[in-house]
Amino acid sequence: MFKLFILSCFIGALVYGQSPTMSYSHRASVGVNGSLFWELINATHITMEIHVQTTGWIGFGISPNPNMVNADIYVGWVKGCTGYITDRHATADSFPPKDTQQDIELLAASETNGWTMLKFRRQLAACETTFDRPITEDTLKLIWAYGTSDPIGTDIVAGNYHGITNRGTQNFIPLQSIPISQQTTVPGETLLTFDFVNSAFALPAVDTYYSCRLLAFPTLSSKHHIVKIEPMITSGNELYVHHMVLYICSQQTLQASSSLGTTTQCYTNLPTDFETCQGVYMAWAIGGQSFYLPREAGFSIGATGDPKFAVLEIHYDNPTIRSNVVDSSGLKLTYTPNLRANDAAMIQAGRTVFGLTHIIPPGAPAYKSYGECTQNCLESAMGTSINNITVFATLLHSHLLGKAISLKHLRGTTELKPIAVDNSYDFNFQENRYLPEYRVVKPGDSLQVVCTYNS
Repeated sequence: MFKLFILSCFIGALVYGQSPTMSYSHRASVGVNGSLFWELINATHITMEIHVQTTGWIGFGISPNPNMVNADIYVGWVKGCTGYITDRHATADSFPPKDTQQDIELLAASETNGWTMLKFRRQLAACETTFDRPITEDTLKLIWAYGTSDPIGTDIVAGNYHGITNRGTQNFIPLQSIPISQQTTVPGETLLTFDFVNSAFALPAVDTYYSCRLLAFPTLSSKHHIVKIEPMITSGNELYVHHMVLYICSQQTLQASSSLGTTTQCYTNLPTDFETCQGVYMAWAIGGQSFYLPREAGFSIGATGDPKFAVLEIHYDNPTIRSNVVDSSGLKLTYTPNLRANDAAMIQAGRTVFGLTHIIPPGAPAYKSYGECTQNCLESAMGTSINNITVFATLLHSHLLGKAISLKHLRGTTELKPIAVDNSYDFNFQENRYLPEYRVVKPGDSLQVVCTYNS
């Protein structure tokens, strides 16, 4: 059986400019006017290529927070048919000076039809620990900015300011994002779709808001497989839709039919029919991509016992307190009657956090909480019909105090390599993480989820 691990504590529209210079395994959007491509060359180095719709300079980097403080920054441009790139750092939200040691190699650069491209190579590890930051499996903060013109002299200066709008930050996980080769469905499959979306929802005039809407899966006469889930963001609302989480409900009938299609504020006196909707099914955040199931597996719908209802949670950011934002964003689910070889499913592992079952003391910088999936429990859940569980992806889930999550894998008295580790977890970026190599969980194994909180 194929499994997508949902870990929580309770662990439960790409823009293209010019074509990339080579075939890359990964890509991500950079704001609304750019794309970033990357490829692991070997165990130590990575090649990256950034495209931005500008004829000026491009700045981008890795930061431990959503700003420039302590960020490892690169700034490059194309001038007179020559490309330039510099390795820099920032100690504040201000002009980044050059590093004494330049640890980046420019491979190619071009400026075509209003787009600038920079291709470069760097080491995954930090070449020096003062200003460089490593690229790891943790959640990283990608910061970016660009100018509308090239530097006048031989380098950028403080006067080459990007302005208020030509900048941004987003989370990304470069070593665990979906490869481009997997961003496709199986040829010949009959593909159908349905949407889980808000319907002309009027965003309240507050700076942050969580909406929850109860929705129903389509009624089907036979079993089908969901093979793809993709974000649908209302045009013009890209800056307001911060992240989305789809929860499946355990109940097969509703206590009140009027609950269906109801949109209400999450976490505040929700109707009874929302209460059993706790299973995380899909998550998306700014910078995230569509979720493709492996070609050999799909989520079952339409069969006896399959979920009938789900709750769509959308976190809205409204920093300017606008009162005229109307949104119909959500998720599009693609499904097929052509059943794949395996059913995919979710296992939620971790700590229950309802009521007073999980207490985090105040003022603790690194409080650890442990959730056990014991050998006996896992064997009982697998029963006699499941020989092995193939893990192809994980979804880490905590709330604002969560700072690190790991999923440990034990076989007897031997602790194997962790299935998932994120030492810089960010609640604002919940997305499926694809494992570079599938992991197999066998009868007799046990799992342990470790969550670290900063209160």
